Amino acid sequence: MKPQHFTIHSPNEYEISCMEWLPSAAAAGADMHGAAAKESSGPLPTLLCLHGFAGDKYSTVIEAVAKDRCRAGFRCVTFDWPGHGDSTADSSMLTIENCLADLDAVVKHLRPAAAAVPSGSTPAPLFCFATSFGGYLAMLDYRRHPEHFDRILLRSPALRMGKVLRSFLEEDHMRRFQGGEALNFGFDRPLFLHYDFLTDLELPDHDAFRPLDGIGCGPASAPVAIIHGDADDVVPVTDSLRFAEDNHLPIRIVKGADHRYKKPGELEQIIDFSAEIFPAGAR
Repeated sequence: MKPQHFTIHSPNEYEISCMEWLPSAAAAGADMHGAAAKESSGPLPTLLCLHGFAGDKYSTVIEAVAKDRCRAGFRCVTFDWPGHGDSTADSSMLTIENCLADLDAVVKHLRPAAAAVPSGSTPAPLFCFATSFGGYLAMLDYRRHPEHFDRILLRSPALRMGKVLRSFLEEDHMRRFQGGEALNFGFDRPLFLHYDFLTDLELPDHDAFRPLDGIGCGPASAPVAIIHGDADDVVPVTDSLRFAEDNHLPIRIVKGADHRYKKPGELEQIIDFSAEIFPAGAR
């Protein structure tokens, strides 16, 4: 199951680097055109996966979830935030509004394909699996565009991203940051950010932790679900517990899991919960 790469033009005038996995039948018809392609694959339920801060679309968790849902008949797509992975944008383009604009562009690219069904039929759904910083952005997007996704699963969401970022800054780092120095938050790819990125996260309009007014529908029908490890060393599990309680959302706690889910059996719990939230045959 080899992923395919493609790009989408961002409204910010750079290319968004994307990757997708297709079920084998759909992949076989990928080079067909017109009616032949429709008969081969039809409208597929689509899962859009959002990676975390300083990560990229090659996330091992995203790959595992995508391959599992792909075997269940989903088209699975992911992409790089600006300044991350294979993005053609540099770190200066990493702002919350640019991220949300890119997410909107990707959704608009995916939705027409999901909606291309015969008159009177139900369009195939578009779901979202969002990790950490990606979960933060997914909740900001949800407030603006609740119609974007049929259901969202947040994995260890950094709902208070400003607080999370501050927790990594020692006194000397903060002094340099406030003094105008750009600090590197990257790993495989340098990610140089200025203090205004932190202040951007803390704007009232960028508060992902505030209540989701009007959507608390009870665990059985809530449009958002959460999975979080109770030993998370990056994002406090208490944030997810409170958010789930305040908004009546289902939450799955993974005992002993930190932010990376590297211990035996932990990744499997994410895959299993994803299968519950995004079931095979979803239409």
